[in-house]
Amino acid sequence: MDKGIEQSISSRRDALYTHYNLPEEARQKAEALFERMEQFGQRCRNQADFEEKFTSLTLNREYNNLFVEFTAYVKLPEGTTAPREQMKQNMASGAQSAVSHQIRMAARGAIVKAMPEEMHRRYTRGIYDIPVLGDIASAFNRLDIVKRIFGK
Repeated sequence: MDKGIEQSISSRRDALYTHYNLPEEARQKAEALFERMEQFGQRCRNQADFEEKFTSLTLNREYNNLFVEFTAYVKLPEGTTAPREQMKQNMASGAQSAVSHQIRMAARGAIVKAMPEEMHRRYTRGIYDIPVLGDIASAFNRLDIVKRIFGK
């Protein structure tokens, strides 16, 4: 077999094994496909002939499908968690933040309800509850609304 064909097949083999952590069963399936590639390569004259004919064969589709079939065995970068583990962590932290948010909102509601009526109105309505300042703030808001509607 031509040296270029051997190199082409070995680079395909390396591409698969470099990026995937295959169990024995999957590795046997891949090796069977690579053996069929080598048998095909022995019938070709050179690497150019091999590559030209290989693209139209079902072997090429089978090789590409290996990457799709073996997605469960992808090697993750160091320090990366598996997708399912990441999902579990997200759900746990989401539940934790939802609970803490509920606690904060309940505490805020209890504080507002415990305030005297005058403070409660000021807390909820802010500056708009003060007679002169509230009118000025409302006028500025109306002016801003008109500017937004008709442009600056």
